[in-house]
Amino acid sequence: MENKLNLRFDYLPCVNYSMLACGVKCCSRLVVENNDERDWQRLVVTVEGKYVKTSVSHVDRLSRGSSIQLTTVEIIPDADMLSETTEAVETAFTLTVEEEQGQLLQQEYPITLLAYNQWCGTTVMPELTAAFVVPNHPALAPVLVNTGQELERLTGLSALDEYQTQNRNRVRQQVAALYEALRREGIVYAAPPASFEKFGPRIRLADQVLHEKLGTCIDTTLLMASCLEKIGINPIIVMLDGHALVGAWLTPTVYPQMVCDDPAYLLKEMADGNNNVVLVETTAITSSAVVTFEDAVETAARQLRDERSFIHFIDVHRCRLGGIRPIAQRVQKDGAWTFESTGVEHERATEHVNSLSHYDLRLDDSKVTLTKQQLWERKLLDFSLRNNLLNTRLGKRVVPFISFNIENLEDHLQNGEDYQITPCPGTKI
Repeated sequence: MENKLNLRFDYLPCVNYSMLACGVKCCSRLVVENNDERDWQRLVVTVEGKYVKTSVSHVDRLSRGSSIQLTTVEIIPDADMLSETTEAVETAFTLTVEEEQGQLLQQEYPITLLAYNQWCGTTVMPELTAAFVVPNHPALAPVLVNTGQELERLTGLSALDEYQTQNRNRVRQQVAALYEALRREGIVYAAPPASFEKFGPRIRLADQVLHEKLGTCIDTTLLMASCLEKIGINPIIVMLDGHALVGAWLTPTVYPQMVCDDPAYLLKEMADGNNNVVLVETTAITSSAVVTFEDAVETAARQLRDERSFIHFIDVHRCRLGGIRPIAQRVQKDGAWTFESTGVEHERATEHVNSLSHYDLRLDDSKVTLTKQQLWERKLLDFSLRNNLLNTRLGKRVVPFISFNIENLEDHLQNGEDYQITPCPGTKI
């Protein structure tokens, strides 16, 4: 009977809680093809398992020699089980195909349910890293109180007013105050937690880092990103080869996509005169040496300039707009939060935060009508990396022309002649 049914079934072999919370579809494709000599009536496709919720899909009729892609079949692991598991669970689910005259197929498929804090890494849906940024965890409240105290010490004002002042330096001062507040937590650098799965490392969430006073680069990066988002500052997470950094937008900006693999974009936003982004080396908060905020910023910028190690950066706010929500946190129910670990005391390092100048090219408010050439000439006065006329990056909006006589091409374009854009010779369409 099985040779009368051709099944094409693609699904995710491993699932963690963040995928489930963000609505990631575990079943990417299920196609049923009828190779029988007769039509099938009242087709029923069922998915069920010990840790997988039962999903049933009905098809009234499937003609012989035809196929159908089922979009209603879902593989939904048990959310309660995923939220409570501390180790990966190797399990299976059963796929059954029946029609009115009997069963056509019944087959088991393996699936791995990862631990609650299991991270899929940088290769499998990297935007899901933003799900581990948890701004609403109650454990962050004391950190923000300390941040306000540090901000008052540095600037005389304790208000965590994110972008309300529309001043880049004020936002940068809040990031510096948060850096000092996290240094006061006495966190110690430690290797990642023991992991026995091949799909990705474990991470310590923000509450675990604050409770245990232990963290690695990705742990402290996610902790600082959580605090930044709780303040109201849009964080970014920069992934390097074997390392992670945290960044913050100094203006209420968001990148057009959730993930960007172009290091030149970040370097451009960080350039002097632009100063839209600040990056921080978060392992500096675990150092017993006197590492100031400016030192941590310079260390992060130096690592970013080595483009060979850059993988991508993740814009957390864009991920939120794209449906990547923070994972639900397991909060103690038997009383107030207590932090028994005291950690290692770190000396206060930052006494001053540099004020940066932002070069803002503005046209005068006169009513004089400017030609396009005059606008280009004025923009050419901006010699920073934000000037696209000087720092052009190939993309969807830029079409490179292949020409051996560029001056002749320019003359023809100036004469208003029509041209047709064709692909590069040898390129398959």
